[in-house]
Amino acid sequence: MALALLLFFINGAKFVAHRRLQDAEGGTRGQLGRVRGAMEEYLKSHGGALPPSVKDLEGLRTPPPTLWIGNEGARASVPHEPTIESIDVLSLAGTDSGKWAVVTSTSDKDHGMVFIDCTHTDSKGSRWDSY
Repeated sequence: MALALLLFFINGAKFVAHRRLQDAEGGTRGQLGRVRGAMEEYLKSHGGALPPSVKDLEGLRTPPPTLWIGNEGARASVPHEPTIESIDVLSLAGTDSGKWAVVTSTSDKDHGMVFIDCTHTDSKGSRWDSY
C-alpha cells in the first residue's frame, strides 16, 4: 500500500511539472503571436521599414514580452536565459541565440517575420524556430 501511495505521488508530481511546462510553452507561443502582430502594424505604418529592434515596436504598448522557453524544470534541455533582446537575421534559418529574431533582408520573402531563434524542441517535439 505504501509503495502504491509513493508511486501515486511521484506520478502526480510529474503530471504537474509537465502541465506547468505546457502552460509556459503556450504562453511563449502566445507572446510570439503578439510580437508578430505588432510587427505587422509597424511595417504597415512605416512603409515597410523595420524598427531598430523588437523593443521598439510601437504596437506592443508595453515592453516586449520576455522570451522564456520552458520553465525551471526544463532548463537543462533549453539552455537559453530569459530575454527581451532581439537579433537581426537574413532568413528564417536560425542561429540558436535564444532571442527574438527578425528577418531583415528586403529581398527575402519573409522580410519582417519575427520568430524565436531556438533550435531546441518543445514538449511536443517541435523546434521553437518552426513556429
